[in-house]
Amino acid sequence: MSRCGARSRAEWTSKTLGAAERGEVKRRAWREEVATWDPDEVVALDETGANVAMTPGRAGAARPAHDRVPFNKGRNITTLAALTTAGIGAAMTVEGAADAATVEAFIRTCVAPALRPGQTVVLDNVPTRAPCAS
Repeated sequence: MSRCGARSRAEWTSKTLGAAERGEVKRRAWREEVATWDPDEVVALDETGANVAMTPGRAGAARPAHDRVPFNKGRNITTLAALTTAGIGAAMTVEGAADAATVEAFIRTCVAPALRPGQTVVLDNVPTRAPCAS
C-alpha cells in the first residue's frame, strides 16, 4: 500500500465482466444437459475473424509492446469451422463478416453432409445465427 492507503499499480487486479442479460438459471440447466452428452457425438460450430493488420504483442510489466503493421490493411477474413473431439471437420473462409446467410450456407453445404445420425450440432447465440427470412 502507498502512503495514502491507495494501492500501488502492482497490487491492482483485473476485472472480469459478464453479460448483464446472462441468465444463470438457464446457463446452469444448459451445463447440466450438456454433461449428459457423449463428447464424440458433438459438433461445435465456431468462427474467428482476422485481418493482416492484427498483430499479437506482449511486453513486460509497465512496458508497452511496439510493433509495425502493414499500411494497406486489406479486408477482414472470417473462418467458420466444425469442431469435434477428432479435430477440425468442415471449414470455410470468407472475406468480410459471416452473416446469417453465410452461416446457413456453410451448415447446408459443408457441415450437414458430413453429419452422422445421432450427432448434436452446437452453435452459440450470436445474432448472425438468426434464421434468414425465406
